[in-house]
Amino acid sequence: MKILRQLWNQKGLDAAVENVPDDRYGFSHIAENISRSILSLPQEASNVVGIEGAWGSGKTSLLNLILNNLALKKDGYTHVLHISPWLSGSSPVEALFLPVATVIQQEMEKRHPPKGFKKLWHKYLLSPEAQKVIEYAQNTSSRVLPLVQYIGQFSRTINWIAGGIKVFTESRLAVDQKTTTKLRAEIAKQLVSLDLKFIVVMDDLDRLEPYQIAEVFRLVRAVADLPRFTHILCYDRQIITHAVEHALNIEDGSRYLQKIIQLSFKLPRPEAFDLRNEFRQRAEDLYEQINNQPADSGMARDLAAVTDTYGAALSTPREIHQAINSLIFLYPGMRDFVYFPDLCLLQLIRVTNPALYDWTEHYLTERSVIETGQGMLAEQEKTAFREELIRCMAMFRASNADSFLTLADWIPGISGYNDEHLDLFEPVSEDFRHIQTTNKRLSSLTHWRYYFAFSSPQNVLPPEFFNQLFMQASVPEKQQQLSEDLLSKINSVGSLSGTWFEHILSRLTPGLIRERNFEECAGLVQFFFDHTDDVSTRFRIRNAWFSLRDTGVNQVLRHLLKHMLTIDEARTITLLETFVTRGTSPFWIADFMRELLWEHGLAQSAVPPASEPLLSRDITERLRERFAERMNQPELHKQLLQRQSVLGYLYAWRDMSAPEIVKQWVREVTSTDEGLVDLLLRLQTSVFSSDKGAYRRIARDQVSPFFDDWPAVEEKLRAMLSGNELTPLQEELKSALENDN
Repeated sequence: MKILRQLWNQKGLDAAVENVPDDRYGFSHIAENISRSILSLPQEASNVVGIEGAWGSGKTSLLNLILNNLALKKDGYTHVLHISPWLSGSSPVEALFLPVATVIQQEMEKRHPPKGFKKLWHKYLLSPEAQKVIEYAQNTSSRVLPLVQYIGQFSRTINWIAGGIKVFTESRLAVDQKTTTKLRAEIAKQLVSLDLKFIVVMDDLDRLEPYQIAEVFRLVRAVADLPRFTHILCYDRQIITHAVEHALNIEDGSRYLQKIIQLSFKLPRPEAFDLRNEFRQRAEDLYEQINNQPADSGMARDLAAVTDTYGAALSTPREIHQAINSLIFLYPGMRDFVYFPDLCLLQLIRVTNPALYDWTEHYLTERSVIETGQGMLAEQEKTAFREELIRCMAMFRASNADSFLTLADWIPGISGYNDEHLDLFEPVSEDFRHIQTTNKRLSSLTHWRYYFAFSSPQNVLPPEFFNQLFMQASVPEKQQQLSEDLLSKINSVGSLSGTWFEHILSRLTPGLIRERNFEECAGLVQFFFDHTDDVSTRFRIRNAWFSLRDTGVNQVLRHLLKHMLTIDEARTITLLETFVTRGTSPFWIADFMRELLWEHGLAQSAVPPASEPLLSRDITERLRERFAERMNQPELHKQLLQRQSVLGYLYAWRDMSAPEIVKQWVREVTSTDEGLVDLLLRLQTSVFSSDKGAYRRIARDQVSPFFDDWPAVEEKLRAMLSGNELTPLQEELKSALENDN
């Protein structure tokens, strides 16, 4: 909370630049030159200067710097009046002339101090010079107010005698009504005689209602013949011209504007890379402040790629403020559940291309249904998704951002290099899904929802739950209760999509784990080594297409072990040897052990190794030898044929032990036709296709390395499956082989 307050205090929600050190877009030099030009304008008549720029382009920031420069360089007779009609409830005419009257009143009192009776009543009486300005304001304003109200607003003190006796009488207010022209001439003369100059600054004109904008321009016209007035008007030209056309019922608002504004300056667009570099720098600063460390090289590289591609669509400083403010608001509460560059990507798209942001959320929602095998999309629905994406991408200016191939780097299942060849909901590999889940990416089936729901399990499960969880884990006598409690969470639905068990895993982040002692972490590690096979079985009862990797179990275990290693490395290694040889989840242990081998290049894998191995190579080799002994035991061989899927285990067995040992087991199992059919069915892999939905196949390139002569097996299968009367298992096998074709 403290960090969040500091971030808001530093940046504000949409704060304009106030001082030169805050200027990131080169406005300081522009402001200095404009200020110099304004002060050098001729004073014989009024001047009107327009500063034009789109909403959020930095007009207010430039104006603040101009005001700073004017304050430093103007002489003592020049008064700068900053009027904000958008914030003021009064008429712009009143907002201008009443301060002018006050300045004249003060100047007259300074030069001609009141004496005698006037000295007693000078707090309540206006000088003739100030009164002329008030009368002119009355004649000019579209809504005339009583003079006493003006005086009540701008006299330094107004006292009312008990009983409500009026200080001003009607006779005192009964001034000769002079024509507006004569008043203007008299005011001009006294401005010259007093040597007073006024610079009137009006900002945010484009936020006014059309009739209010028309009144501002009427004000400018009202002082057009008055000398020593310079108006600086800030506005979005396109909005102002349309408003004038509507309010005044004219055809060409631009030509009308030309009659009012003598000089105009269009705010320059920031240089090509200024905006994206500003976003990237502020995003990196935010990440470091929230995490107390800079982004690693991989994350920094991805953040640069996001910024260079989608940051190119940023067009104004305000868009940077909007994107960064969203990150400040969202990231601290969800940092343990999202990948920061992916979150930055979404916020850039939300600000610069809202339609694509909405499309992305809808697409990922439907994709999760398809990928988990819970449903399919009709062809017309896919066509609608495709056409909408084409429309969204066309909104980007020509850059890498409008490329489908570039978008596919961040959003899965997209292929095709142009509109004609665009395909959506394409299947992804198991390895890809594992990497995305491990890294909590936008394309992860487990984590994508956090990016849009902007809520996380921490808002559902209180800290007391985890205190109780770790307490049970630290006491050996409570291990059984811990296991029952955690396994029961698989059958309970959480507040978001998924089960409470999955939410618990997502909450076991490095930050939470670092707060726990060795015994608490060791108890949870033991749960995973003893019960993860049961976890997988229970999830598959709920969903036949379940993948344990999508839950992030291995990642949680790594966080626990890494923390334990920092506390007591020797004790951790001893426990690991015990868990590897005695843990009652040998099939999951095989998968975890294979990951350890990958990290040292000791196993074949399409998954890139982790940047930092969990264990040393020597320790990994030692654990490998211990587990290989276990894998070669006949008891485990018997259990293999009770597993629904064994392909991953066979690869782990091969890497842990030797290819020939695995092949020998396959020979024994497939010595009969029934054994061959049974094993091949257990070697199927799950596939998710936008055309067919979820289905299973036998991937020949993955299965064949475990057979001595795969072509001979294929020939045997053709003969076996060519008949008309096939058993249900043979029908299933035939379909799985055809699916690979």
